[in-house]
Formats: sequence, structure tokens, C-alpha cells
Amino acid sequence: MPKLTGVLRWNVGLVSEALRLPVRETVEYFRDGRIIGDLIERRLATKLDFTPEPVRGGGVVLRDSGNFVWRVRMLTDHVAFAPQSMFGVGRKFRATEFRDFLGTFQGYIVADVHAWPEVPYTSIRTAEVWSLASAGGQMKREPALAALFPKE
Repeated sequence: MPKLTGVLRWNVGLVSEALRLPVRETVEYFRDGRIIGDLIERRLATKLDFTPEPVRGGGVVLRDSGNFVWRVRMLTDHVAFAPQSMFGVGRKFRATEFRDFLGTFQGYIVADVHAWPEVPYTSIRTAEVWSLASAGGQMKREPALAALFPKE
């Protein structure tokens, strides 16, 4: 399958009006990956004609026509590839478990939500993720932008 790339677009004026919020606050709100994550997953499923499937702990994975599973991640100030169980207070990144985790699906679709209302997205296969993010299961924004969204 070729690399999946594109842009999800929203009409910020209509969204702002529907929410009864000023445009500035609407943009700020939707640039938070925790808030817009579910919406991005569903928009991607529709745009790419993938099937969303619920996963334990919330959220969805996307299944393509070849029956391959893709996970969606939001790029904010960083992008996290390792499971949530490896991030946060009292949690530890475990490289062996991360590598095993990467073997359970095809790749990630990464969406740059800081660009909302025009959110570029791209795909990255799990083999590429290991070489980019194996040191901690995540990447800071600037290296991620350079690796995932190269300027032409």
C-alpha cells in the first residue's frame, strides 16, 4: 500500500458558530490532540474508507481493505508511538514490549493537529517507527515534522 497522505479540512467559521465560541478559542480548543483525537480517527476512517474498530481502553484502530490495522496518533508538541501504559507518572518505557507492540499492526497515521483547521496527515509503517522512536517511544515536534512531513 502506498503512503497515506492528505489533509482534513474544517470550516473554522461554521465550527465556531456552531459551538458559539470565538474563532480564536475554537482554534485553540481543536489544536489539543486529546480533545480532537476521536474526531480525527473517525474523519480518517471515512476519508480513507477504513473500518473503525473499538479497542480496550478507548479509542479505535482503523482496518483497511487488506484487513491491516492502523493506529492514529496526534502530533502536538510531540507524537507518542508507544502504548499509553508506558507514559506518565510511575510508568516506564520498555523497549522489548514496544517492539512486540509494533508487531501487532501495520503502522500509524499521524495527524498534525497544531495545524487545525487544515490538518495534514501521513502514514508511517511500524518498521520505520522503531528506527525513529525506539529510544523512548516518542518524538519531539520538530524532528517528527522533518521525518514525517518533509518539505518539498
